Amino acid sequence: MTTLPNWLAGLGLLVPAVTGLFGYVLAGRNEQARDERAAKREAVARRASVRERLEEQSHAFQRETLLELQDALQRQVRAVAKVIFHDRSTLRDQGKLTLVGPDLDAENYEIGVTVQRLQERLLDAALRDAVDNFRRHVVRVETSFIAVQEMSAEAGISHLEGLQQEIGEHYMALGDQIGTGLRAELGWLPEAPPPV
Repeated sequence: MTTLPNWLAGLGLLVPAVTGLFGYVLAGRNEQARDERAAKREAVARRASVRERLEEQSHAFQRETLLELQDALQRQVRAVAKVIFHDRSTLRDQGKLTLVGPDLDAENYEIGVTVQRLQERLLDAALRDAVDNFRRHVVRVETSFIAVQEMSAEAGISHLEGLQQEIGEHYMALGDQIGTGLRAELGWLPEAPPPV
């Protein structure tokens, strides 16, 4: 039988213990690094999910805004047409303008506020500007009674008919722009996720 020196026998016992401890520490560090990488991937995935959800909500909000805006603008054009019709009728029948009445005045105000509110919700700056230009045109039409009062009844009626035609043309052009934006929103689909 061969005898080993004590220090060699002690070393034989110590080396596996140290190696095992070192292996255990390394395995723990590897596991910790794997957990950190998994946590980072989960955080990135959560942010991407939130971003996707917000983007979908934004597009849905714009779709609804554009649909509401179409309805509100149609109501506004009808209300302006009622005012013009009222002014034309009173000019023809009485030779002068009269007040439109509180109901039509309140309706015009409410619709104007609604259109402005919807305009402010639009993300597309060009469309927002187009709606603003239309609103300004409507205001000019509604305040045209100042100029019409100084005209003869026949000239005033002719002027009002021209304004009604202008408002219709502006409305049709704006309706086309809104329709284009609405079709873009209706056709929007989220981007396909990158391959894994």
